[in-house]
Amino acid sequence: MTTHMQVYFTNENGAEDLSTSIQKYNVSNVRVEHIPDLEENRTMMMIPAGSIGSAGSSQGGQPGLFASFQELRDSLIKDKKPAPDYLLQFDVADEHKSEVLEEIKKTDGYVDKEISDN
Repeated sequence: MTTHMQVYFTNENGAEDLSTSIQKYNVSNVRVEHIPDLEENRTMMMIPAGSIGSAGSSQGGQPGLFASFQELRDSLIKDKKPAPDYLLQFDVADEHKSEVLEEIKKTDGYVDKEISDN
């Protein structure tokens, strides 16, 4: 079995760096792309990647939990912080999911809260 993961970044370099670091695990369908406008209205619970496994706590001055990508973007812009504009998507084999989550936690990206709940 595999799990589909999405990690949102403020710049393409962050997404590409994580893409490179997870290649040692059983990942497939790896894509880095600019976030399309329709993604902004998608409803999901967003958390800073560093908070994975921390029940929605914030890290390093990053905000904690958001109900949508648009709410995350609005909050960061209001605080004069860069908003995520790039998305790294990939599938990971379930036996490597925990290692990949550890790699994600080292980044300044944002993930759907469901990733940390599974």
